[in-house]
Amino acid sequence: MELRAGSRVGGYELVRPLGEGGMGSVWLAHHPNLPRDVALKVLHPDLARTPDQRARFSREAEMVCRLSHPNVVDVIDRGQDGDRLWMSMQYVPGEDLASRLQRAGAAPPAEAVRIVAAVAAALDHAHSRGLLHRDVKPANVLLSPQPDGPERVLLADFGIARGMEGSGQLTSTGQVVASFSYASPEQVSGRQLDPRTDVYSLAAVLFELLTGRRLFDTDDPIALMWQVVNAPTPDLRSLRPDLPPRLAEVLARGLAKDPEQRYRSCGLFAAAVRDALAPGPAPTRQQPPPPPAPLPLTPARPRRRTWVWALASALVVLLLAGAAVLVVVLVGREDDDPAVPPPEGETVPAAEVAATVERQTEDQEGVGVAVTCDTDLAVAAGESVRCELEEDGTGAVYGLTVTSAGPEYDEFEWQVDDEPVD
Repeated sequence: MELRAGSRVGGYELVRPLGEGGMGSVWLAHHPNLPRDVALKVLHPDLARTPDQRARFSREAEMVCRLSHPNVVDVIDRGQDGDRLWMSMQYVPGEDLASRLQRAGAAPPAEAVRIVAAVAAALDHAHSRGLLHRDVKPANVLLSPQPDGPERVLLADFGIARGMEGSGQLTSTGQVVASFSYASPEQVSGRQLDPRTDVYSLAAVLFELLTGRRLFDTDDPIALMWQVVNAPTPDLRSLRPDLPPRLAEVLARGLAKDPEQRYRSCGLFAAAVRDALAPGPAPTRQQPPPPPAPLPLTPARPRRRTWVWALASALVVLLLAGAAVLVVVLVGREDDDPAVPPPEGETVPAAEVAATVERQTEDQEGVGVAVTCDTDLAVAAGESVRCELEEDGTGAVYGLTVTSAGPEYDEFEWQVDDEPVD
């Protein structure tokens, strides 16, 4: 049955369509039990009949549900109604950044910095939870007016595949081109991804915010892919000579073809942008190099209740009949490619340490825990911090020691105390 206004899916009453993408359609809908509206994403029936696509849709909903951040669109619920899979999300009234750019053109620098900073905060939160967005673009940045201050900026569509193999009826060429206009070179060429791929995409969004034009703009997907991988990055100063030269340098680093030359996190990139636009001399801010690829852990390990984490992701790029589409799947894998280690003085934020322990304990051990760390962890070998771990169900709280294996390793060791905290 074709969806239309007044139809019901999972008890939600559809009001009007909000958009359509590679996975299906999104509708404004009335909540069945509460006086509120939601954005209801419904998987396309053709995909719902495919077991792997059904599993992917459900898995993506679970991953997004792990996120809780003021700049991330919340996922409320998911379910199945007949042969339709659905996912309800927070409805954000207003417009998306793509519509704003089309309507108003380039944004004032202060507004561009505010938007980029909000999106960067959302992305860093997702990265700390092991999730790459992989489709950062103006259409996925929502701007919601607020009665008592600046509009709220939210990032939508985490981890949702934008194009499916052979789904010409679902994904138009225009949608594919829009995604590739912000995709990183390693994403287009099918190489290993890490948070720096989202740094690149965020920098591409900033370029458009400041200039009113896309970084690379062509109607030919194959030509666009070639430009992303090979063409020199346009110089911001040639389009906006009124902006500080330092800002052009920051943007060029964010858009570097080699991910090892980019900022390590979206937050560092946003901070550099803010500093470049600040009056007076440029602040001295030492930027750490990108995180290393996962490597084997040293032989010495804690003796009891020890878990080791290594985070990586993979991208599948499909080329079909002269058109390019992306299938985005978050999977765990090992990576043998070497990477530049962070300097000895670099630290891992306490929140990231805690989130990693929680996630990996659940994934690897099947145990739900809540971890609290108050101190950042230095990456130098042997450095450690004390945290607390609370087991779900029992509520028992244990002391926890998290230890760095050294700057050449992108992994931790941790050991839970034998006795619970009094």
